[in-house]
Amino acid sequence: MASPQGIAVAKYLAERFGGRGEVFEYGQDEGDLRVHVLERANTPSQGLTSYGTVGMSEFDNQLVTAEGSPLRVELVSAGGEGWGFVAQALATCAFNVGGGEYRCKPGTVFPSVFEGYDTPVTTPHAFMWYPFFWEAEFSGLVFENVQIEWLQVVPITDAEMEYVRDFGAEALVDRLEAVSDRELSSLDRSSVA
Repeated sequence: MASPQGIAVAKYLAERFGGRGEVFEYGQDEGDLRVHVLERANTPSQGLTSYGTVGMSEFDNQLVTAEGSPLRVELVSAGGEGWGFVAQALATCAFNVGGGEYRCKPGTVFPSVFEGYDTPVTTPHAFMWYPFFWEAEFSGLVFENVQIEWLQVVPITDAEMEYVRDFGAEALVDRLEAVSDRELSSLDRSSVA
């Protein structure tokens, strides 16, 4: 995270999460990609922890802005007690982009990133959408010639992933709006699709 871009991203996240947090480094099991995740407890509300990638925006997201600048992404999410591996799942999402396997934009689903942590989950897939848990706005950050945007990772069920494929991302968001933030942060919730 020592890069100037990483420092700018960490500062931006800390401001939106309401103060400083702890930063942890994650590396691929196989490969040399590394990313940091900033964690801050009891935000966006008591009992939830906010997580945000720091350094994912240094990976090529294979997208550009209307002006032709690289469009990069950092991810945020929140999890309740017992779901500390949300940070590792965000790192996995970052490695998917860093490895060139995926592009990250609103409505994208990264399959099975919440599985394999020795805890049963009903919501194994990562759905990317505009951040909505936090009071602060994630309006984007320009660093040198790179546009950095934030997307929220929402864990979703198999049925919800199919719903996105059949009806589109906005249709799923309409259904998720009926679920509380705390429940959406849980990896063992019931499906809305």
